[in-house]
Amino acid sequence: MQNYYEVFGLERDCCTVDIQKSFRKLALKYHPDLTQEKEEAHEKFLVIREAYEVLSDAVRREIYDAGLMEYEAVLAEVSSKKSSRKKRSSTRTVGTVDRGLFSSIQREHKAVLASVNDTFDPHKDLETVLEIDLEDSLNPSKCRLELDQGNGRAKQHDLHLPSKLHQNATLKARGLGLEYRKGIFGDLWITVKFLEHAFYRVHGANVYHEVIIRPWEAALGTVLNVAVLDGWRELVIDPGYPTYAIINLDGMGLYRMNGTRGDMKIHVKVDIDPPSTERARQLWQELEMEYESLGSGTWARSRY
Repeated sequence: MQNYYEVFGLERDCCTVDIQKSFRKLALKYHPDLTQEKEEAHEKFLVIREAYEVLSDAVRREIYDAGLMEYEAVLAEVSSKKSSRKKRSSTRTVGTVDRGLFSSIQREHKAVLASVNDTFDPHKDLETVLEIDLEDSLNPSKCRLELDQGNGRAKQHDLHLPSKLHQNATLKARGLGLEYRKGIFGDLWITVKFLEHAFYRVHGANVYHEVIIRPWEAALGTVLNVAVLDGWRELVIDPGYPTYAIINLDGMGLYRMNGTRGDMKIHVKVDIDPPSTERARQLWQELEMEYESLGSGTWARSRY
């Protein structure tokens, strides 16, 4: 069982923000469209993406953590038995960790979308801005907030976020505001902002993604496995596909305030590197002569 925390170089008590930062850094390093060693990078990126999809989802992360703890407990027990046999000593039972102990360290709160009838009260409420990844806006997620309690003191709170968040969405977490009466606290108002993505551009609710292919793939056609907000999608590039066109994936963008989703727009761009060897130069020249000899058709059309 692979340890996804080690993939990101993080501790198990890390927050969603730490996971997001590590994912963006590794995505820029290993994304197949951004590196020359595509085969090796593709394998690493698949692991990075899988780790992020699990750890960035609160429910999946909790299930994974439980499985990882059980897996490591079994390994520890096996290792202990092997060690005891070597030392001719009695074996010991490996106990399980009480997850309730960890959940009691940090109090968990639930943030909900603020109603149009809700009103911010500066005498008892607090407000903050929370930056999240685009992927975390689609499904329920979890983050850790550090709030100033006054007198230089800060307190951390685990916060569960709802799904279908839009840019500048206003959330409200009850009981995280100011203490305006003894033992009675106001609310925390949260404005959601989207972080700049490693390889997506955002315009409104639409997400733009540039995918690079080679000249022979554009000429002969190919099948691409493209990363999207929801995971991966297979795109078929027909032979002679015009590189100025954009493939539109309906309803695969970000959420709007009315609950509908924008689109993901894939721009397929042909990457042409200068020939690095004499053989490569000869092949390009042969290709040029072949098409020029046609004398008609699409290749001979006006370029002005």
